[in-house]
Formats: sequence, structure tokens, C-alpha cells
Amino acid sequence: MKQFVIVYLCLCTLALYTIVNADGGTIPNCCLKVSNTVLSINQVSSHYLQEKDGRCPVNAVVFSTVKGKIVCSDRKRPWVKRVIKQLIENQKQKMTTKIPVYRSTQEYPSTAGNTLVTQGQ
Repeated sequence: MKQFVIVYLCLCTLALYTIVNADGGTIPNCCLKVSNTVLSINQVSSHYLQEKDGRCPVNAVVFSTVKGKIVCSDRKRPWVKRVIKQLIENQKQKMTTKIPVYRSTQEYPSTAGNTLVTQGQ
């Protein structure tokens, strides 16, 4: 009888474990609530948007700070909108930095005959 109870408990535990981990066993990495912490642009290194869904209960902006902290913020707050706008502008500036273009005046032999082709003219 004791063996039957032990086997039954093991099967129940296995069934419960299977049900709980049916979605792949991953624990959602999301904000459960938003914080009242206000950050400046100098404190933020990156951000992403969290959408409210079956796993995450709130819409939020998730900021990573330069000190490695995670702050979940209400995306409707004015300071959040300002910081996001500044982060996007900073990213655009990094991407549009002009790279100098150098023209070569070196001569390359043409494949059609004995003429030389000068690049850059």
C-alpha cells in the first residue's frame, strides 16, 4: 500500500510539473508593476517596451541604467517620453555620423585593350 501511495504522489507531481511547464518552462522576464523612480538621460543606457499580455500584467518601458539596474516605468509619464525621445535622437546621431570618403587616383589596367582607367575621375 505504501508503494502505491508513493508511486501515486510521484505521478501527481510529474503531472503538475508538466502542466506548469507546458509553455516551455520559461519564467517570464517582465515587470509586474511600474516604479515611481524618475531617471535622467545620463542614468539610462538602453530601453525597450513591454506589452501587457498573458505573461506580463502591465504596459511599461523597461530602462537599463548605466549601473546595471532595471527600472520599470509608466510609458505615459512625461519624463519617460522625454528620455525615450532623447535616447532615439542620440541613436540617430550615432548612425548618421559622416564617414570621410577618400578617392583613389591610382590607375588600373582596363580589361579591354591597353588603355588605363583612372578611378575617381
